[in-house]
Amino acid sequence: MESESESRSTLMVFVKSPVAGTVKTRLAASIGDAEALSVYERLLRITLNAAEGCGKDIRKMLWYSGEWDGLKKWNTSRFEPCRQPEGDLGERMDAAFRDAFRDGASKAVIIGSDCPYITAHVIEEAFDMLDHHDVVIGPSMDGGYYLLGSTAYHPWIFEGMPWSSSGLLEQTIKAVSGHGRRYRLLHELQDVDTEEDLVRWQNDKTQRWEP
Repeated sequence: MESESESRSTLMVFVKSPVAGTVKTRLAASIGDAEALSVYERLLRITLNAAEGCGKDIRKMLWYSGEWDGLKKWNTSRFEPCRQPEGDLGERMDAAFRDAFRDGASKAVIIGSDCPYITAHVIEEAFDMLDHHDVVIGPSMDGGYYLLGSTAYHPWIFEGMPWSSSGLLEQTIKAVSGHGRRYRLLHELQDVDTEEDLVRWQNDKTQRWEP
């Protein structure tokens, strides 16, 4: 990779191509594929806008699954596309961090597209925290996390983790502490994975919801 990228912080955004029946499947079980797709597209727009709003010195990678053509209409021109490999979520995140640090990043942060409260400020705060900590985690209300950042490639942070469970955050913190790394937590935010999450988001007076 060219030398100019070596001093960059790297932001990795994990997304799926928006196709009905393949996104927000837990939510779709309650509200149907079409409405779940609509919700996902809202979340995708929020996520991409937040990522694009980060500093220009941050390298932005869009790690996608599905077909790239399905994402072209979105605000993706300032992102470097990279297809997610096969494997579970941990294996795919591991690959993203490995590639970022192999390409010379000094700090790397990853976010998904489930959190309607993500902002450029939150992402930039995570990078700032990495100036004095080894790992930064954005805890979600369901016991997982909406953001993970580090200053080095740590494969153990993804090994044997209970993905998509309420114990993910606790186990991740335990792994980080067990390896003697300094960590910092961001503010707890809500993901949208279930109908209950969706209703809570829709009823949040601080959020603009357009039917």
